[in-house]
Amino acid sequence: MDIPPLAAHSVAEAHLCLMVVPCKLCGEGRTRYVEGQLDSVEDDVRITLHTRCEHCGFDSEFAFKSPAPRTPPEDGGRSISGPAWINPSSSPSAIIDPVQWVTLARVLGEAVDRQSDPPERRRLGCEARQCFEEALKFYGEDDDIPPADTLFHAQSQRQVRIHPDRYLRTRLIALKSKLPALTESERTPAGEADRPEKWWALW
Repeated sequence: MDIPPLAAHSVAEAHLCLMVVPCKLCGEGRTRYVEGQLDSVEDDVRITLHTRCEHCGFDSEFAFKSPAPRTPPEDGGRSISGPAWINPSSSPSAIIDPVQWVTLARVLGEAVDRQSDPPERRRLGCEARQCFEEALKFYGEDDDIPPADTLFHAQSQRQVRIHPDRYLRTRLIALKSKLPALTESERTPAGEADRPEKWWALW
């Protein structure tokens, strides 16, 4: 029986999801992108990503669907042509919860610190800012921390329970404000469609 594809807003979001999903077999290792394929199905683009666990070597496959067409991936490289637009919509993610978005923002921020090339630093910074923006989409106007029903995983629930200060709405807004934002031209679907093929592996 086929498993329905997960709903992603973009190829970038699908790849980011892999970074916070543990191995299906051992449950410990991080899944590393190996190769992928995009197929048009009616009004959607189906994204198939093949992965390998860094801990046990288990090969797996993840299927996503996105409403917007993207250039098909060929390998795990990435160009420095510009930042990806992770989510063109105002809707929160259905595959990455707010705690995971904060984790991704931290990982991308650490990558900025390791990077010496100015365009690459800006690209990573823009994507880290977007991760904070995505996390904040789960908060209501009166929420100091993410509501319990927005936390998809037991580990996320545990993190908020043990370290609520890390997920304070005011803290995320402050951290986001220190990072570069996408320009209007970078927020256009045409810009995404023209992006070179090697852009989704974060490092």
